[in-house]
Amino acid sequence: MKSLLAFLLWLGMAQAYAQAGVVTSVDVLEKTQRPDTILVINLSRSQGTKLTAIPESVRRCIHLKELLLADQQIAAVPRWVSKLDSLKRMDFSRNPIQPDQVKFRRNRHVESITLADCALRQFPKQLQRNKALKDIVLNNNTIETFPKQLCRMQSLRMIGLYHNQLSSLPARLKQLQSLTYIDLYYNRFREFPAVLCKIPSQRSLAISYNQIDRIPEEIAQLTELHEIYLRGNRLTSLPENLKQLNAVTVLCISENAFTAIPPVVLEMSNLTELDISNNLIKQLPAGLLQLDHLKTLFIKDNPLSYPNYQDYIRLLGEIRRQGTTIHE
Repeated sequence: MKSLLAFLLWLGMAQAYAQAGVVTSVDVLEKTQRPDTILVINLSRSQGTKLTAIPESVRRCIHLKELLLADQQIAAVPRWVSKLDSLKRMDFSRNPIQPDQVKFRRNRHVESITLADCALRQFPKQLQRNKALKDIVLNNNTIETFPKQLCRMQSLRMIGLYHNQLSSLPARLKQLQSLTYIDLYYNRFREFPAVLCKIPSQRSLAISYNQIDRIPEEIAQLTELHEIYLRGNRLTSLPENLKQLNAVTVLCISENAFTAIPPVVLEMSNLTELDISNNLIKQLPAGLLQLDHLKTLFIKDNPLSYPNYQDYIRLLGEIRRQGTTIHE
């Protein structure tokens, strides 16, 4: 009896969602009398047998804006999906997607596609034919070579390549002059990719957890940067002209090999967050007091040592009185 009541309750909720334009059940999707009212299909993590194909009933949802099918067993994206002219976003994360089985192309409206955790070794080539695409997420795959097709997609503003196996970027990447963010965390870069300095539209530089030991002076060309994440590399210094990036408010250089805070950091007067934790820094300079916009300072896991411990306590006190929260 309880299980029946639970089923009826679930069915009622599913139908209510459908009336609001959101479908979370294959059963409701197939039985609805008004597929034209469905705006979002979210079958991610749905209960029961996992889907092995995109349901044919999706074809009828002519005003569909979001198709979310993560955590299924889908290998192909058929061409008919391209004809859903209102579609804006698709998510196929954690599916065994086969690149040559992705037939989605020439859709003039889709802006975001997520193919994270799909064990991809290469980029599905047909996706380059979707000219409105702005965001592509390929996180947690095994891609070794940057997909050259992405360099032709002029509308791209965000590329997610977190946790892949990249070690270089192509020179043609500079063609993406609308790109504001590219996530390169957890890859295999030994050198800072020079082409990144030729994409001035970037607002966030995210290349933490690689093996980079030097940042080039050309980084000063990225005048739109607001955030710089260099955590988990092999850095011992920063270029002096970093201070020219007046828009930068967040600087993370934790988990590197700094023995002192680089002097240029103390001249980045608009910083609101500074993370120098887990380095080899022995003393904090009084120059930190110059960062009068600083709201958050991370200093933990450094071998800080002062001949007079009271000097250290006094400096921290003065920094806190400026309104900075210190994480020791």
